[in-house]
Amino acid sequence: MFNVCPNCGDYRPDREIHHEEQVAVCACGDRQAFRPGPLLLVGGASGTGKSTVINQLRYRELPVIPLDGDILWCEAFRQELRGVAERWLRLAKNIGMSGKPVMLFDGGLVVPQNIEPCVERRYFSEIHRLALVCDGDTLKKRLQARPEWRGASNPEVLEAQLNFNAGLKKIEGIELVDTTSISVDASAERVVNWMYRALSG
Repeated sequence: MFNVCPNCGDYRPDREIHHEEQVAVCACGDRQAFRPGPLLLVGGASGTGKSTVINQLRYRELPVIPLDGDILWCEAFRQELRGVAERWLRLAKNIGMSGKPVMLFDGGLVVPQNIEPCVERRYFSEIHRLALVCDGDTLKKRLQARPEWRGASNPEVLEAQLNFNAGLKKIEGIELVDTTSISVDASAERVVNWMYRALSG
């Protein structure tokens, strides 16, 4: 694991990162080669199309590794957002060292305040953010159409997702793709176009 210093053996996620020199420096002074790369975050409320879009991208040849945030989900994470963020950053960091950055599809990690304070944030050269959004009526209909076992029609869940969807539209630094009236293919293409712009910028 990269967080373990090869010199002193200490586990130090808080090492100093020198981006220009591309090294991580442990408290013991050991300098380990490290190639900082970007992280691409795609967020949005439930029902805006994240899972649908990532399913369109899984088998395409892309310069990123698309991952669904739900693959690490467990019930305990409901009260541990910071822990979820740190785990995802740690995983994305280690994957990115192969030369391909991660494009993570996750609802709330796209919000800057959920990522920027994390210890593991220092390992990324930059973070690019995009959110899938739609109008409130469309989102409500999509959530109400889901199977009952998912609990999406619960009034508290509906209200939370509608508020989150509206709030994302107001956050600076997050590019938006409105999925209200476009096809899944069109949504996927807009995400891919954003990805290439992010990587080239």
